[in-house]
Amino acid sequence: MKRAYAAAAILMLAGAAPPAYGQDFDPMAIADANADGRVDLTEATAFSATGWTFVDQSGVGRIKRETLPDFMRASFASAKTDSEGYVTREAFLAAVPDRFKLADANADHLLNDDEMRAFLGMG
Repeated sequence: MKRAYAAAAILMLAGAAPPAYGQDFDPMAIADANADGRVDLTEATAFSATGWTFVDQSGVGRIKRETLPDFMRASFASAKTDSEGYVTREAFLAAVPDRFKLADANADHLLNDDEMRAFLGMG
């Protein structure tokens, strides 16, 4: 189950629908660190950072887009690559604000449960 959470984190704010998760999967419970029912940009960034560990299980700190499963490639589309064509953890996290803005349907600078689930293709 921990890998499912990490996979969701990497997909969070990424523009890609995740694979089917069990009904017990609650992205808000994972991303909402202060349990206020909303996710701000800081929480979303932490959520995405946690998800990076799913992709970079070797701990190298960079990944080539073409080595990712198809369903995850869109998650990295907005992240810049280095001169060798790798997306680094830093570049992936630097792209979180853009992904967050796309997910924030009501433009209140916070994600509620409905926005998170809709963006993740869960609802």
